[in-house]
Amino acid sequence: MPYKTLVIPSYAHHEYAGNCLPMAQKAVGAPGGPHSATAAANATRHQHHDRALPGDAPAVVWLSHWGTYTDYRDGQHKYEDWGHVVIWEPTAFGGAGGLFSSRRSGYGVGEWFRTIADIERAFAASYRFWSEDINGVRIIQPVPKHAAPAKPAAQNRKEHNLLMAFYEHAAGKGQGRWLIFGPKFQMELTTQRAADAFAKQLGVTPFVTDGGGWAKFKRVSK
Repeated sequence: MPYKTLVIPSYAHHEYAGNCLPMAQKAVGAPGGPHSATAAANATRHQHHDRALPGDAPAVVWLSHWGTYTDYRDGQHKYEDWGHVVIWEPTAFGGAGGLFSSRRSGYGVGEWFRTIADIERAFAASYRFWSEDINGVRIIQPVPKHAAPAKPAAQNRKEHNLLMAFYEHAAGKGQGRWLIFGPKFQMELTTQRAADAFAKQLGVTPFVTDGGGWAKFKRVSK
């Protein structure tokens, strides 16, 4: 599925090791809030529980990571699933994608990894899912598929079984008449103009006969 990039990540920010969530937030300009990557992951709204990372757009990748860290909300050290978060960049290594993470030690710009497995080994983490958003900021969205063109509506053609005949000598030698007729309908026309108009409307071509046929029709139709 193709994706449209809404936010272009910046990978120039500095952070301390262990601050993966602030690093990811800075990269895409997302606000803070959640106390851990796991809490932020659980709050995302556009999750994908597969490993089919976009080939044309960045994404946020979430992992599970247990450990003891300081909870900034109360200053207490707590052992829990704090999680880990990285940014997927499809062109990180030329024609191959890569994952941008906070450092494993010290302070500075983040580190690049080639695969999710590399991240899992480096941070004792396990993959959960990837998302299109982080802390309420959507960085990508699917490109909508173009709807299949609607089939042209069938023409509202009125079917009929009418015929049209020109009787050359119906009213005497050289005095023609046109007759439109069907199972429950008949109409006599006396002018070429009227005959042409009806022929066009009905989509028929008059066939030519003689006065004898006209007389016979008159007798039968009475």
